[in-house]
Amino acid sequence: YIVAVVVLNEDEVGEWTNRERINFENYSEFIQSEQVKQHVLEVLKGYKVSASLNSLEIPQKVHIYEHEFTVENGLLTPTFKVKREEAKK
Repeated sequence: YIVAVVVLNEDEVGEWTNRERINFENYSEFIQSEQVKQHVLEVLKGYKVSASLNSLEIPQKVHIYEHEFTVENGLLTPTFKVKREEAKK
């Protein structure tokens, strides 16, 4: 099955938590919570119809990475390709 690796936009997370009246103390712990992961999966599954995806193309799980993928943190090559072995860690 497919696992989506995502980096959340902190501003969007803040707006969502304000709308839903969700309080959290630690951003790092909060984005790893099941509530956030379920919400991200629901959003991704919402693209199924608009993107004409079949069920095999829809992620079944999500891994939320706190930091952007950059060349500086070693997750991208200088040509902006994902270093898969580094990303797996």
